[in-house]
Formats: sequence, C-alpha cells, structure tokens
Amino acid sequence: MTRSERSGVVLEGSSSFELAVGQKLASRYLVDEPLSLEGAGPAYLGTDEQTGKRVILFALPAADAAVLDKVVGLAHAHLATLFDVLPRDGGDAVVVAEHVPGETLEQRLQAVVKKTPVDAVRSALRVADALSHVHDTGGVHGCVRGAGVVLTPEGRAAPVLGFVPPLTGPTPFHSPERGESGPPSESDDTWAVAGLLYEMLVGAPPPAHGLSSVEELDQVGVSDDVLQATLLHALKQSFDARSHNLRPFKRELARWFVDHADDSGLHHDPSHPPPPLPPGASSSRPPAVSRSGVPAVSTSKEPSGIPRRRLIPMFAVGAILLGLVAAWGVSAFRARPKVKVVHVPPSAKPATPASAKEIKLSDVPVTGKGSGMKGGDHTAACVAGYLPQGAFGKTPDLGWMCSESDPREGAGKLRTAIVTSAPHGNVTDAMKLFSKLGWYDMAAYAVIRSGCCTEATPLELPKPAEGCPPMDQALRELGRTVVAGQPHAQPLASYKKAVQCEVKKHRAGQYRHKRPPRGGEESAFEGYVKTLQTP
Repeated sequence: MTRSERSGVVLEGSSSFELAVGQKLASRYLVDEPLSLEGAGPAYLGTDEQTGKRVILFALPAADAAVLDKVVGLAHAHLATLFDVLPRDGGDAVVVAEHVPGETLEQRLQAVVKKTPVDAVRSALRVADALSHVHDTGGVHGCVRGAGVVLTPEGRAAPVLGFVPPLTGPTPFHSPERGESGPPSESDDTWAVAGLLYEMLVGAPPPAHGLSSVEELDQVGVSDDVLQATLLHALKQSFDARSHNLRPFKRELARWFVDHADDSGLHHDPSHPPPPLPPGASSSRPPAVSRSGVPAVSTSKEPSGIPRRRLIPMFAVGAILLGLVAAWGVSAFRARPKVKVVHVPPSAKPATPASAKEIKLSDVPVTGKGSGMKGGDHTAACVAGYLPQGAFGKTPDLGWMCSESDPREGAGKLRTAIVTSAPHGNVTDAMKLFSKLGWYDMAAYAVIRSGCCTEATPLELPKPAEGCPPMDQALRELGRTVVAGQPHAQPLASYKKAVQCEVKKHRAGQYRHKRPPRGGEESAFEGYVKTLQTP
C-alpha cells in the first residue's frame, strides 16, 4: 500500500514547510504548536485524534520519505512508532511520528560530555537493534542523530529511537556518500549509529569524512582494541572498506559488552540500572579495557555464580521433556549442585513435584504451543529454557535459528539477542555464561539449536584444513548427545581436536577468532552442560 492509498489524501503545500496551529492533516492529526529543534527544519507538535497520542510532524524530501513507507506501524521496544507519511503537492512529504518526551542523548552529552564505555555500548546496541528491525522490513530510518534518541522515556525501556527532522546543513551523522542531501540507505543508518557510539565515547561527533586509522581513535581517547575495530569498520573513509549493514557492528559490540558489563568501578548512566558490582568493589576504579586485539570475549576472569531456579526443556527421541533445575552452581569451574528433574509426557499437564513446590509455574519456560512467553515466539521460549533464568526481559526474534546452519553466525546472533533483549539493561547470567565460552559458544549454539529445532538443516562450516577433522560434524554430534542426555565426551573431544588443528593451521580467523582457546572456555561449557544433564 502506498502512502497515498494509506492516508487517502495528498496535502497541498509548497517546498517550504509551514503548518497552522489548529490545522488538521489526513482528518486525524491536529497541529497543536510549533516545535523548535536547534539546527533543524520546521517541526510541530500535534495530536492524533484517533488514538489520543502526541505526535511530531515535519517535512522530508520525497526520496527520504519514500524509504519510510515500510516503517509505518512498525513496533519495537526501542523505536518510536511512525504513524504516517503524507505526500504533498510540492513533492515532499509530512512525516507523522510518535512524540516521545524525555531527555535526549544530545541533551545528556551537553551535560556530561561523554558516557562510560559500558553505557555507551548498551545504548548503541539498543539503537542498532531498533534499526535492524527497520532494515529487516526493507525500510530505512534516515534521521538518526542524538536529538532523536530519548534516554528517559516515560513507561518504556530506554533508549527510544524517535523520528526528528534532519539538520539543515552538513551533519557528521550522514555518511560521506549521502552528504547533505543524498538518499538515505541501510549503509547510512549504520554510519549514523556508529557515529552516535563515537560521540558517546569521545564527547564530540565523528569526523564528517570518517576515520582512516587506529591512531585517530587513540588520540581522542578510545584505546580499547575491540571498540576501535568496531568504529573503524563502520566509519572508515573508504567506502569499499566500510561495513554497510549492522550485523558486524552488533556482533562486535555484543561480544565486548558481555565481557565488560560486569566490570567493577563503572559509574552508571542514570537512565539505566547499574551493572552489579562484586562484594566490596569500589565504584571509583576506572573501567578496565581490553588490549587483546581480539573482537571476542575474554575468559580470563574468575566465573561468578549463577544461582537461578529454572526449568530446562529437553528434547529426546520423539518426546519433549521438562526439567526443573533448582539452582545454577557457584562456578563454571566447579561441580554443580544436584537438582530434581521431572519427566512429563507430551500429553500431560506440567505438575510441580513435592520437592520443588517453591518454584512457581509462571517461571517455567514451556516449549511449543503452550509457550507462555509474551509475543508467542515459541523458539524464543525454548531457547530461554536452555539459558539461565531471566535471560530475556522481552521476547527476542529467534525465528532465524532453525534456518541458520552456520554456527559462527548463529552463535554471534544469539549472543546479540541475549544482550539486546536483557531486562532493563541488567547484566544477566546468560551474558556471564557467554562471556566465558569463547570458542565454545558455537558448541552452546549447537546444543540449543539441536534442542529447539527438531527438523533444522544440519550445521555446516567451511571445508576443514588439510589433515583436520570436520568441526561441523563434531558440533552436530555434540548437540545431539547433550540434548538427548547421552555421554558427550567423545564429540566434545572431537570438537576440541578440530579447533586445535585449525588454530595450528593458522585458520582461527575463519572462525572469527585471533587466538587459541583460553583456559576456562571448555570448563565453562562443561559446567553449562552439567546443569542441563544433572538428574
């Protein structure tokens, strides 16, 4: 449906945008008052008389407005609602979007100059997740800048990416190719959200022409290797060397976040709950940064406990098994406490055993059509059962999992979902688990996919190096045996052997790593499996 078909009107007007207070557009949007946004074109506040909601109205050139067609009505926790795009006789269009009041990122940075790295990455990931949702529909945002990111939205999870009129002159939040008036694109949105991350870390917008070297980031105080790599990938001067979609941006930031979100000594942003600190930790210690040069998580820290009650859905030959796990152990390196598992036939109603009456059934993730998760995503409900309780504050879109046969890509996307769907910015036990897995995140993905995708295509990886065993075959067998509750030592040893062989052949990069597995990664995976299989 086109804009004209949807709105049923074509507004009269000229290339100059001016509305009168009391004017009504499309028989529903009442203009209330002008809205002044520094450096931007005219905008107005209004009311949608059909819903009673406050709206913002502003004009865009026809080419910029056209990419918003598929965004109308799109729902996302971190995206304001776009209500309408109304064509005008002059060739441009009026954008009508939800007005989200609250302190904006631009206002916050004027007060505090810059954010801590954890808060900056958290905000960037959530804005990127909203943009990914836009791009998945075939739409483009095109208006990403600090004035449109609301950090204190009332009654909503922060931040919220809204729609605001673009600046009237050159802006560092447009890629060099778009410049002042070029058409918006997915690539340009990627540039813009990376520009927001740069501004949050540095306290100033990125260079309009982009970045050319790591030295430039060192000079402005961004010294962490992973953050440097992420910014360079998205803000490079060279168009051919630059990332043009959000997948690598989100993957690299998610890896960094799960490794750093539990760091002590980070002053938190008031718009988000602070990450929990270890006992006796002081908030005055400066944040730790990685100089590893590896866009992956570190596993050198001692693992923290994950004391969570939960139920594990286990899939075996032709039946769905539900298990109640009384607690997560105190360490990924130590033995886990034994728990009671209740086997329930598919046709039977789940019942709480006498030994676990304190566990509420509302906390039990249920697979299949009985899923109680909001949003009705049955795959997400199943995946939640394979993760520590409280992994998801909102239902992530995991519909891709059963068709994603590349464990490298799948593990990265799952890690991103764990970060972006966490409840209210909390550091969850699922994040802590994935921060320890390293090379073994592909093994965890193989387990979860095997349990939640009974008819999926087999996992596949590139042809192994000469003399190396096939890693994908080991992962397929590892996932199957763990989910079935069978001994998994042999497939795990085969996977470990394949990894070591590929590393010796200098092919770690093929698997998105730059180093061999570190001590503790295999132990973290073994601890995870133990919680799934302990009767």
